[in-house]
Amino acid sequence: MLRSSKYILITLLALAIWLAGCEAVRSPFRRAPSPPSKSRTTEVEESAVRDTTISEPSTAAVHVETESGSGVALMLAFAWMNDPAALSFERAFAFAMNREGLGGHVTIVRPGSPFEAASACDSLTASDGPLLLVFVGDEGSAAAVTLRSAESGMPLLKVTADQRAYTSFGPRIFEFLPSGRMQAAAMGRFAARELELKHLMVLAPNDAKGRAHAEGFREAVDRLGPDVEILRFYPAQATSVRNEVADIFAGQSRTERGGLPLQSALSPNERTAMFGNPSSGEVLFGAADSEDTADSIEPEGFFFVLSPERVEMFSSQLPRLPAGTTLLGNSSWLNPDALARWTSLTNGMYIVAPLLPQGKDTVTILGDFEIAQGRAAEAWELLGLDAGTFTARLMKRQPQTRGEIARLIPALTPFVGSAVEVDFSKGNENRAARILQYEYGELREIR
Repeated sequence: MLRSSKYILITLLALAIWLAGCEAVRSPFRRAPSPPSKSRTTEVEESAVRDTTISEPSTAAVHVETESGSGVALMLAFAWMNDPAALSFERAFAFAMNREGLGGHVTIVRPGSPFEAASACDSLTASDGPLLLVFVGDEGSAAAVTLRSAESGMPLLKVTADQRAYTSFGPRIFEFLPSGRMQAAAMGRFAARELELKHLMVLAPNDAKGRAHAEGFREAVDRLGPDVEILRFYPAQATSVRNEVADIFAGQSRTERGGLPLQSALSPNERTAMFGNPSSGEVLFGAADSEDTADSIEPEGFFFVLSPERVEMFSSQLPRLPAGTTLLGNSSWLNPDALARWTSLTNGMYIVAPLLPQGKDTVTILGDFEIAQGRAAEAWELLGLDAGTFTARLMKRQPQTRGEIARLIPALTPFVGSAVEVDFSKGNENRAARILQYEYGELREIR
């Protein structure tokens, strides 16, 4: 009875998460669009992988394609059953598995909700079920599946990343991509070590994303010596951050060390007279645009965390930052239109992401896949190729038990794929986030 009650509570919690933020996982960057390339396209192709037959996503509540002796179960649990991201990932994952002769050892599961994902997980974790569960999908289903997998001891390779890692739920939970918190920590380490920024400022939304990024960034920086001297949160649904940005650059600790505040085109009284509110109609411009062009005493960084749908809006509100200030961004900044349109702000900025928006041409499997498809691989396919390659290497070791699978997964790292690098050296969460720089119209991989 207690087990039944616990199961109901778990699935209800997962369903609540799913309903509260019921947005399909539109990209591995959580809806951040991938930058275009002169030779690359991102259209979703409806054809199946040439070497295998993959059915279209089913509209049934739970659709399972079974193979005799399946060693791997791939669960595609998206908020929308027919999400093209699921087909793209599955196509590439199957290509990688088929390449190693393992295509017939995969069970495909497509639940329609977190409740159905948990139910399917119960069936898969039976003693005669697969050795490994590979999960791709939304946060609500991820919570349900992770809890059920941890309870049963089923090794789980969770491919899609959320704001925080789920590895604490059990020793056999593995995060293939770094969480939002881990990505922010990677940016913090990069800012302190490689960029040698002495003073850091953070602006983030007051929601799960913002808090996770702020915590990860600050914790990493504090360990290395620099100071996060200003941290501000803005309302998650805000349409303007001008006041928050102005407050950050006018902070007492910053101005005392010689940092220049941003200037406003209108005084508070003028804004009240024109707009009826001293906070409305503010236009900021940087010190480099004013008569006083003095630099900051020491190099500083501004880590600005936002959601994908607000990149264009907020970019238009920011001025060119004062000389000596480096803009740092989360993966939502991978918006090619905003990066190109607001170059006075974005040129030279650094962005942290869970994977590269375009694969490395030097990786053989990527070239073979693109030849088979007759086009460039899109972001979800890059992720599918790397996850499939990693899984194939694991299964080529011919593990016989779930315990052996769990021991082998960390031994496969460091892993370098076409877009993803995996490093489990410090635990079961991948800590190898990617750092890119946008400069002169191009995104360049830094690490």
